[in-house]
Amino acid sequence: MKGMIPILKQTIGNENVHCVNARELHEKLEVKTRFNDWIARRIGETMAVGGEDYFYSNLSKGATKDYLLTIDLAKEFAMLERNAIGQKFRRYFIECERRLLAQHQIPQSYADALLECARLESEREKLALEVQKNAPLVAHAKAIAVTDGILIGDFAKLLCKNGVNVGQNRLFAWLRSEGYLMQGNKPYQCYIDNGYFETSATTIATNHGAREVITTRITGKGQIALSDKITKAFLKGVAR
Repeated sequence: MKGMIPILKQTIGNENVHCVNARELHEKLEVKTRFNDWIARRIGETMAVGGEDYFYSNLSKGATKDYLLTIDLAKEFAMLERNAIGQKFRRYFIECERRLLAQHQIPQSYADALLECARLESEREKLALEVQKNAPLVAHAKAIAVTDGILIGDFAKLLCKNGVNVGQNRLFAWLRSEGYLMQGNKPYQCYIDNGYFETSATTIATNHGAREVITTRITGKGQIALSDKITKAFLKGVAR
């Protein structure tokens, strides 16, 4: 389709993944928000996972960090624009998915069909084992998701207990640099709206009169969504 974004085929590990360039999508959607703010907000809203839903690349000259989005994630980003342009691109990505699906090879012989059945059965067994293995983790995640929020400092202590060497100050700095918190450590409204953080206000008396203090807590949902990202960042030494 004329004026649309090219679909890029990338080899990730041993798999071929079809992606689109996030900066091109940002431009085509005519988003007024700065790219870095837009991509951080959309990743948070969709709870996208790095290495699965999006990948880092260096396609744009001079760009410090580029993103490649899977077609599924690009479709969600387009839908979240909630305008005619976003709808147009959402339909485009749906059509791209349909065409790519149609390109999949159908077994041309009885032997090929048997091999394909064996492969699918092997994948089914692996998936069943993975589901069984992860059942306790899923139950734990569901339990955390409905708990009250905890202070960022307490969250940092929990991470340290699990081998992630991060203190309160470094965690606050990372949350600000990744676009979750503003200066002053108050969450951006979109991350409050999607349930990652909650805030409470307390009025204290000072020599200069009453002053309101905002306390930020990370919810169970926020802990689940951010723990993996924080772990990867600090174990790789990205956040220093």
